[in-house]
Amino acid sequence: MMKTDEQSKMMMQKDTGYQMYSESLIDSALKDGQKVAIFFYASWCPNCRALDETIKSNASQIPQDTIILQANYDTETALKQKYGVTVQTTVITLKSDGSLDQKMIGPKTIADILK
Repeated sequence: MMKTDEQSKMMMQKDTGYQMYSESLIDSALKDGQKVAIFFYASWCPNCRALDETIKSNASQIPQDTIILQANYDTETALKQKYGVTVQTTVITLKSDGSLDQKMIGPKTIADILK
């Protein structure tokens, strides 16, 4: 049975380094000197669901100074355009000024994301 986006949101804990995307989270994380990664997720994408489960089950591996945000690929159009994201399962990392640092398509592990 496929999880709905609502169920997925409920599974994310605010005390982990994996949370739902919001512009305010990016702003506060960058202000606090945290590293930010954004995972463009689509509930209909099997590779996205697999990476989502990998991140959730290995959330303890996310360093304290890092946050991974899950952005809805289907609804965050402006965010996709801002960073040139054209396919789901894309993960981007940001520089301290909020500009694009790296773009990865289809990373498989948290280690891949944190490279």
